[in-house]
Amino acid sequence: ASTCTYCHDPLSVARHACGCGAAYHRDCWTELGRCATLGCLGRPDHDDRRRAGLCPGCGVSVARTLPWERLACKGCGARYHLGCRMQ
Repeated sequence: ASTCTYCHDPLSVARHACGCGAAYHRDCWTELGRCATLGCLGRPDHDDRRRAGLCPGCGVSVARTLPWERLACKGCGARYHLGCRMQ
């Protein structure tokens, strides 16, 4: 049985997984407000943007950004504009 990355209690069927693979209870994911995995920038409001190919920080497409003007999260792989990484 797997456990929640945040509270370490066993996970039921109703759970959330960050893009990096860390698993959470839905309430824990919302309460923490970010991924607990070191180096991952995943946040609840970033998931939809990441899946759509948008910068999780500002919501603008990163497709037209030059490679040296963007970063990738080491945890979930989300691509960010250079200035948006810490938002």
